[in-house]
Amino acid sequence: MLTLGRSVATQKNRWTGNSLAPPLFRGSLSPRNRRPGGALEPGGGRGGTQIHPECRWKGYRMFIFDEDAIRALFDSSLKDAKARLASLKICCSDEPKFNGLDGWLFEQTIQHCLRRELKERGLQPEMKEQVNLGGRARADLVVGAVALEIKKSGLFQREAAGRYRKYRSAAGKKDYSYFYLTLHETYRPYREAVEKALGEQNAFFLDRPGEWQRFVKRIVEELKRHQMS
Repeated sequence: MLTLGRSVATQKNRWTGNSLAPPLFRGSLSPRNRRPGGALEPGGGRGGTQIHPECRWKGYRMFIFDEDAIRALFDSSLKDAKARLASLKICCSDEPKFNGLDGWLFEQTIQHCLRRELKERGLQPEMKEQVNLGGRARADLVVGAVALEIKKSGLFQREAAGRYRKYRSAAGKKDYSYFYLTLHETYRPYREAVEKALGEQNAFFLDRPGEWQRFVKRIVEELKRHQMS
């Protein structure tokens, strides 16, 4: 069984109510739940727990993370970062707060989780942070040939979607795919504006179930497509 860390492993399972890791982290390794070649059968979780349908993909029946686990990891990392900053001898604040801390930690959380997911699938592409795409256009992270905009919060104004359309165009000139991922977007018109600007298949919102799995699948598809081209 994977060692997940206390912040994730001890949270209440939203499917079963037990204090266990989410069902996406778990699966029976017994022979009856294996297909030829070692792939897990869908629905082969311990105690009869059903594996999320989004995980049934090209022989990979399990994902390491889901949306709840990523949020828990981000929250615990943010708490830890503030405590470490507060422990500095020069710190005069009870709880350090400044612009950019949440966003940077969320970017690091996504990169960490994505590295784990890709390595599980035998992929270890080069990753570069804060990459210039030309002019004012930048990507928070480039994974192989996939440029990512990673936002802890959603848009602050509808016009921002147009900016990301320009970023996608700039990424295309470098032969990069361009994806947008956010922890949440509560205002539906902003969500729809991003999907219209980039295409629904390229926009991911982690406040919707199954979005992390869809995001990982799209990353893998694009990495393989660029390898073949």
